[in-house]
Amino acid sequence: MAKISIGHRPDLTREDLFSIFHRQFEGKYEVIPTANISTAAFSFNGDLLIKESGWRGIRVRLDQEPNDTKIVFAGAAPSRLATAAISILMGFPALLLYNSMMNEVRAFIETAEEFSPPGDE
Repeated sequence: MAKISIGHRPDLTREDLFSIFHRQFEGKYEVIPTANISTAAFSFNGDLLIKESGWRGIRVRLDQEPNDTKIVFAGAAPSRLATAAISILMGFPALLLYNSMMNEVRAFIETAEEFSPPGDE
């Protein structure tokens, strides 16, 4: 799991988060809001899922704290079968499955204007 502080952004909502990620990754990945995710399929702790396939995805969550805003993200297996298989792999091999997507999401968060603190134009 990774956490990136984007400064204090109390104006940023979960809906904004979804819109920003949807605009960025539309056409490359499926971006699904939490409301449309079947929690019976897997344990989901996030506001949205960036899904490449039934085997590979990234869950993303907005954390609003009193003086800081963080975006938390981690690899997620979007299907029961993948969750079970990846649980068996555990550790380093499973991390490799998500590494490139995690790096892509991290780079986007760190460079996107939408996540810059107010006044950082």
